[in-house]
This record gives sequence, C-alpha cells and structure tokens, in this order.
Amino acid sequence: MSNLSVAIDLMGGDHSPSAMAKAVIGKSSEFQEISFHVVGTASVLKEWFGAPQPNVITHQVDIGSDSSAGLAQLVRLKDKSSLGYCVKLLQDGVCASLISAGNTAGLMTLGCLLLKTQQGIRRPAIISSIHYHGSQVYLSDIGANVGATADDLVNNAKMAVEESGNPEASVALLNVGTEDSKGTDAIKDAASKLKGSPINFIGYVEGDNMLSGKADIVVCDAFVGNCLTKFLERTLHDFSQFIPKDKMPRFAKYARLAGINGKMYKAHGKSTAEDLSEVIADISTQLLHVFSNV
Repeated sequence: MSNLSVAIDLMGGDHSPSAMAKAVIGKSSEFQEISFHVVGTASVLKEWFGAPQPNVITHQVDIGSDSSAGLAQLVRLKDKSSLGYCVKLLQDGVCASLISAGNTAGLMTLGCLLLKTQQGIRRPAIISSIHYHGSQVYLSDIGANVGATADDLVNNAKMAVEESGNPEASVALLNVGTEDSKGTDAIKDAASKLKGSPINFIGYVEGDNMLSGKADIVVCDAFVGNCLTKFLERTLHDFSQFIPKDKMPRFAKYARLAGINGKMYKAHGKSTAEDLSEVIADISTQLLHVFSNV
C-alpha cells in the first residue's frame, strides 16, 4: 500500500467537526495523489462525506475525541475513539502521517502506547516554529516533558534538527544568561554534552534574543516552552489590533510530536477551517516531497 496517506481526526478541536471536514474537502481535490483517511462518528461522516470522493476514505467510530474526552477516557478507549483510531492507522502502516486538533495529552499518550518512542528517546517533545522578520525559529519542547533531564534536552535538540531538515541548523539552549555559570544543573550539563556532539551548538540564548535569528533552534523544557508559547500567543492576540500582522511574529499552525515512531501533527485546538486547510496543505506537501525523493 502506498504511504501517500494521511489520517485525519475529524472530531478533535473547538470547531470540530465542521472546521476539519471543510479543510479536508477543500484540500483533497488539490492533493489528489494523497489519500485522506477521515475518522469520525456515523452522523458526522454522513453529513460531510455522504457523497463519495475518490481520495477520501471514511472510518467510523462510536466516540469522538473532542475537548470533553479526558485523557483517562481516551487511553481506555484506545482505537475506539477517533483519535485512537487515527493512531492505529499509523501503527498498521495504513497512513504515513496523522493530523488532529484534539487532546494533546491524549495524542501523546496514545502515540507512546501504540507506536512507542524511538530508540534512545525517554520522552517525546512537541516541536513548533515561529516566523519573524523573514526567519524561522524552531522551539523544542513546548509541552510534552516538563521534567526534562540533560539527556532529554540533548534529544530535544537532535529531534528539532531533524524536524528542521537542516543538519547544520544552529542550536541554542534557552537560559537566564549567556555565561557558562548561568542556568540549572540540567541546562549546564546539556550544554556540555551538546558541545561534544555533532550538533551545531552555539551556546545559550536569553528570551529577548530568541527571535533575533541568532539561532535556528531554541531548546528548553516543556514547562518553560509551554508558558512562553502561551504568553506570546496571548500578547500577539491582544496587540493584533494595533500592529500589522506582517510586523508580528507568526506561529506555525501546528506542532510535531517528535520522538514517536510515526509522524503525528497537532493543530491548535482553536483552529478554524482556514487554519486547518493550511495545516493539511503543509503536511501534504511535505509528504509528497519525502516520497518524491525515495
């Protein structure tokens, strides 16, 4: 079976299922080489995909994975939920990538349970990027591992380099200062290990230089990364009425759950149909690029 296939969770996100369904319908005709495996309840599939489409395959489940579904419930249901079924499609090799706007913790936990973490990875990382002044900065980790060890931080850097597609990408550790004496023991130990690795490690970067373009990748633990990301998102939202959009930092519409044996992409829970169309287009383009080079 061709792996030019993407699993789509129709049920996750604040605007589910309409936002994701509209995005799939719009992009499936644009990316006809790709098969879109959409997963949802019977009523949702009947409403949005009652008329057959050549490259859209439907999969029915009894329960969705919207915000009302808690982590314990999703783990207990496994592939009986739309989110778990999507992960199972990756596990079975039916699909090469997965897109969901649903429960982040549920997606990560099900990924670890069904797909397992990659060799040498203790905990996954959530990697996203920010575009500003013509440059793109990857941030790793923004929500997966709040208790990162030095080895975890090193792995966060390695996974972000891989995600960037640039082996020479410059990597910095986010810290409270640039001096060698600054930072926690985990950060200082990680710096020492990165200096002795093949990674293009350039040292520490402080918060005020994170988007300066000094580093292609900024590494931190999930506690710092998540707080930082949410602060930036709220600040940008509040100032958007005063500052032109092209003058402001712009977050990617999705994040990669890295370190798991499968390409899992998490869209923002508040994503609109327009946002999700951009996510599907980006992931589809990446998939076509990968298979064109095989």
